[in-house]
Order: sequence, then C-alpha cells, then structure tokens
Amino acid sequence: MERSKIISFLSVLTFSVSCAYAQNTYEADTDSAWIASQNGGSTELSNGSDEPNAACIGDGCDGTETFPAEQAAAAPGDSTAQADSAKVAKADSSEYEDCTPADSLLKECKEDDDTYDRYLNENAEMYRARKEGFSRKISLGFRAAGGMNMVFGKKSGGWELGYEGSAGMFAKMPFFSRLLTLYPELDFDYRVFNFKSESDYSEDEAVITQMLFEIPVLFLFAPDNEGFFVGIGPDIGLKLSSKSKYKQEVDTGKKIEKDKRKNTLPTTGVLIGGAFDIGYAFTSHFSVDIRVVQYLTNLVNEKAVAETAIMGSKLYTFHTTLGISFAL
Repeated sequence: MERSKIISFLSVLTFSVSCAYAQNTYEADTDSAWIASQNGGSTELSNGSDEPNAACIGDGCDGTETFPAEQAAAAPGDSTAQADSAKVAKADSSEYEDCTPADSLLKECKEDDDTYDRYLNENAEMYRARKEGFSRKISLGFRAAGGMNMVFGKKSGGWELGYEGSAGMFAKMPFFSRLLTLYPELDFDYRVFNFKSESDYSEDEAVITQMLFEIPVLFLFAPDNEGFFVGIGPDIGLKLSSKSKYKQEVDTGKKIEKDKRKNTLPTTGVLIGGAFDIGYAFTSHFSVDIRVVQYLTNLVNEKAVAETAIMGSKLYTFHTTLGISFAL
C-alpha cells in the first residue's frame, strides 16, 4: 500500500517537472524568435536596452535596415550597423564636400539627374545671356568711305560723275529686338560735283566742292555679330562750306572769249534724304558695306544761282560709297 503511494507521488512529481521545463523552453524559444524577428535576425538587443530596435517594431526587420549613428555607437560590436551609420553620417555632413564647381560635370559629383539637368540648363541660359549681352551692348567705332555721286532731276543735263570721301564715327545699340540695331553715325564729308555743257556757240564747265557733316540714322537688321546685314534710315547733310568755279568759252565768230567766275553756284545748307546700307561683318569688330543715299533736297540754291545754264534746275544728288568700319 505504501509502495503504491510512493510510486504515485513520484509519477505526479515527474509530470509536474516535465511540464514546467517544457513551458520554460517554449517561452524561451518564443521570446528568442520574437526578438529575432524584431531585430534583424539577431537575438541580441542592438542597444543593450530592454526594448528592441525602434526601426524594426511593427513589420519586423529583414536584415537590410540601417540604424542611426547613435545606435551604432551604442552597439560597437555590430559591424554592419557601424558601416551603415558611417554612411548616414557622411551623407548628413556633406555628401559632395570634395566637389568644386569645376568638377560638377564629373559623374561622382552629380547629385541626381534632375539637379544635373537643371545645372546644364542654367549654364546654357547663362551662356546665352552672356553672348547676347556681349553682342547687344552699346559699342562705338569708326567708318571711312569713298565713292561717286550723280545728279538727277529737272535740267540736270550736263552734270557728270563726281567723287567724294568721308570719315567719321558711329554708335551701335540694341533697339527693342535682338535682330535690330540702332546705328547713328556722324561723318565729315568732302564732295565734288562736275558739270560740263556744250552748245553751238559756247562751252561751260563747273565744279562745286562741298564740306559738310552727314548724319545718317540707320536701323540695321543683323542676325548676328558676323555675317550679312542690311540697314535703312533717314540721312541729313549739314553744309559747312561750299565753293564753285565756273568757266565759260564763247565763240563770237571773230574770236573765242573766255571767262572764269567763282562762287556763282551757291548750294543748299541742309540736305534731307534716305540711306540704304548692305554689308558683311567678318568679325564683331571689322565689316565692309556699300551705302547708297538719295537726297530729296535741291543741291543748288535756286534763288541765288547766277549762271544761266543752271538757273531753274532741280538737282537731286545720288551717292554710292564703299565703307570700311571698325568697332571698338
């Protein structure tokens, strides 16, 4: 009887110990599995505290997460966390601190595609602005020209080709559009007009010389600093001085009488007309052009003309010159 009680007691004791041991083992395994799922597969806590890494709470960790620098410092034994935290710290400090503006095109110095594209666009805009600013700035220069003149109009018969030369300075400035340039000019001109007429009883020759200021104001159409350009605008001539010589030979039947007279062909003080210019710019500084000017003002002062052959004449001069320009 006593033997059966002892056996029963030992059986109960053995079952109780087994259950307790199994429960402890299950709880330990469960805790370890939970910690591993919340801490990147490791059963050790990353920061030595009683709580798992905050970055892993919720969906757990799969081993690819990076930890902040302060957690890496708290877990010096975790080499992966230290490497990741070093990357984060480096990015936080300055990811491109060794790159200079001159290195901005290097692959390792590109921040991202959007930033790189924006950089290229900004540089392109700055380049265009600099180029346009250079080409559209106000500039000064000098022009020298030489050519011929002709005379048209009522009773202009007898007027022959004359010649002329000019030199002066100009300014170029933008005019509302990139393609248009305002081109005022101030020139000092020397002009010579020749007249010759013959009849049954006389021969007449005359020469008019003028010095004047010429002020053309052209609007140039110039697509670029180099290449072809055209211009058109008003032209004003202000007379500084004018001289004339008149020689006449009359056959009286008995002899030939010669007569020479001076300043019997006074000219108009102000000439008004229009100019047309076409040329080619080899560089932004050097260009050549052909300019034609047609005046609508009578060359001679009708009321003061003393020579019969020219009285009542309506003389309008036409000028053609070849010019060379140099811009500063």
